Amino acid sequence: MKYQKAYNEATGGKTEPTLIDAGLECGVITSRVEGLSAISVGANVHNLHTPQETIELDSMDRVYDTIRL
Repeated sequence: MKYQKAYNEATGGKTEPTLIDAGLECGVITSRVEGLSAISVGANVHNLHTPQETIELDSMDRVYDTIRL
C-alpha cells in the first residue's frame, strides 16, 4: 500500500481503503493493461453532480501533498 505510506508521511494521519461507486477509469485502464494495479484518490466531495456540489479544500490539500511525493 504505497499510497497509504505516502499519505501517512505527508499528513501525519492515517487512511484506510474505502470502496465507493467511482473510479470507473481505473477499471477501464487496468482491463487493458495486463498486470497493472491502480487506485483512484481524490478530495472529499459532497452533493456530487448537483448545484450544491462542494469540495473540502483541506482534503484537496492532503491529496496534493500526498501525490507530489
